[in-house]
Amino acid sequence: MKKMNRIVAATAGLAIAVSVPLVVSSASADNNNKGQGKESSQNSSNSSSIASLKITLAQTQANAITLARKNYLTAASAAHLAWRSSLMTIQNDLLAAVSTPRLNLVIAQDAYDFAKDTKTDTTAAASAVTSAQTAYQAAVTAAKASAQTKSAAGKSTAQTALDKAKTDYQAAVTASFPTGTVVPPSLLIPPRASFNWLHENENWNFAFNSNGLALGHFKR
Repeated sequence: MKKMNRIVAATAGLAIAVSVPLVVSSASADNNNKGQGKESSQNSSNSSSIASLKITLAQTQANAITLARKNYLTAASAAHLAWRSSLMTIQNDLLAAVSTPRLNLVIAQDAYDFAKDTKTDTTAAASAVTSAQTAYQAAVTAAKASAQTKSAAGKSTAQTALDKAKTDYQAAVTASFPTGTVVPPSLLIPPRASFNWLHENENWNFAFNSNGLALGHFKR
């Protein structure tokens, strides 16, 4: 005959019920005592096997989920670092793009101030200041537009990497459960961690909110 024995493996606060069919020898009526002895021996052997399976399942699943969490955090950290690095590059490019126009404006303004202080004609100097201001403002506008485009592309790349990390994590957790077992929704939520960096609020409207692995205002 067959008996169904249910074992529970506790893993990180999670109880997993697994049905294990236990095959027990049947005995004839004429040899009942001998049959009972075999059944007792078989039950003892099955109990040992169940205990071994319970430990193996708990350790295996805990290891699998721990590895999945580690892999997720590693991938999320890499995505966050790449995003932060790209912002620094974008900001440096922006500053480089406006540095010369700004220097020209400073030089023009100094020439105007010198002409004014020495009571010489300031007409040409004033015109030069106006032209330099226009050029500088145009450079800033163009640089900001370019920076925003690059920022959007970098953010999209980071979000794609984070989404993949989440998908891989959920697949790994699901695979750690016996086939047909309903995975608790709470376990499918990626682990939270905060990657804090200096200068969280960047210039040029690159605002950050270090909320776990949200990567700024990215969706989780």
